[in-house]
Amino acid sequence: MSLGNALGHLTILPFPYKKQVPLLRSIHYFPLVGMGMGSFAVLFFLGIQHVFPNALSCFLTLAVLEVLTGGVQLRGIVEMIQGRRTYPGHGFDPGFKLDLRGFGIVGMMLFFKTTALILLPREWQTHAVFLLPILDHCAQTLSFVLSPSCVPDTHVNDKLIARRRVRASFICVILLMLLFLFPWRVAIPALALFAVIVLLGLRRCNALFNGLTLQTVSLLSELSETGVLILLAVAAKVWS
Repeated sequence: MSLGNALGHLTILPFPYKKQVPLLRSIHYFPLVGMGMGSFAVLFFLGIQHVFPNALSCFLTLAVLEVLTGGVQLRGIVEMIQGRRTYPGHGFDPGFKLDLRGFGIVGMMLFFKTTALILLPREWQTHAVFLLPILDHCAQTLSFVLSPSCVPDTHVNDKLIARRRVRASFICVILLMLLFLFPWRVAIPALALFAVIVLLGLRRCNALFNGLTLQTVSLLSELSETGVLILLAVAAKVWS
């Protein structure tokens, strides 16, 4: 049930989502869902490279990952720009419309990520495709774990949630060590950048919006992916 809730919340896969079960009881599955998506993305990326050029393969892989999540992270960023605020437990508000500025933001995020992925050496691209969903979901997980205000009053003393938050944190730390698939002199700055984006970004946004919002989660997830990917691309050029 907890895994089904995590998949129903994080992906467009048709898993039944039990709204009466607190989502935080599924928090320990969030980074594991990211690992599963990363594994799928690698297989997809390697498969289409036999058909399409490398640049198009990079774009299609990133696009498929966005589609698999329902574009939720990009929507959250656009909603933040539009001034919308939605707190965990309520879902995104209906009536969202993607305006011209929203199209520009979505296009810009995809452009930066696609360009950075294309600039990576071929041997790094597969690692990056695998790690991007992991970074995304670890950022989401840590946003929920490190924001006590996101826990509804009715679940503050839920011991199961407390245990699973600890378990989720441990899983995130283990999976983030996969950054060492890259050389250590690249992995350490990438890990540090991820920590700065998530920890400082979360602190700033929570203070600004009086608690965790779904838009904050979306922003930190996309920034962690994009920031680390750009850092990898720059490092590859510097040390090539």
